[in-house]
Amino acid sequence: MTEVKGHLYAAALFIICMEVFILSNAAGLDLNRTPHTLAFISLFFFFCVVEYICKYFVRSRAASLFLLLPAILLFFLLRNSEALPYIAYTVVLAVVLRILFGILPRRDMVLLAGIFVLDAAALYLHFEEGQLAGEYATDKILCVILVIMTLAALQKLLIERKSQALPFLLGQNQEFPFY
Repeated sequence: MTEVKGHLYAAALFIICMEVFILSNAAGLDLNRTPHTLAFISLFFFFCVVEYICKYFVRSRAASLFLLLPAILLFFLLRNSEALPYIAYTVVLAVVLRILFGILPRRDMVLLAGIFVLDAAALYLHFEEGQLAGEYATDKILCVILVIMTLAALQKLLIERKSQALPFLLGQNQEFPFY
């Protein structure tokens, strides 16, 4: 379950950072939100699968470093893409976040505390800056991710102290049917 939480957390973090970057974009870069976000989610998932395969051969946290080989290859292949001009940097961000999640100690606690930080950032962006108003598909994706992760974090804090909680408790030992 930690991998699913990490994937959702990374997607939410990328969407919020993309919104902050677009909000403070002084250079006037033309970034299209939706393709970059979907590319990031796909690349992050790809790097999760590659790391999972590498862990069969190398049973340590160093398996995360094997992600650099496909990342370098993808970076050089996508560097001069005209369809999505900054997609190569999305590859770099996806592999860096995957490596960080791979070597992160106490990942559950970081994700548990980090979701409330992302909630606060999203609320600030919505109410104070007027961003995340639902105009783009990424806004809706972020809303769904934050609701699922916040409910899972509240369940973990309030109801289940020693078991995995995603996304909320339905009955006596039953979890949400999608996970």
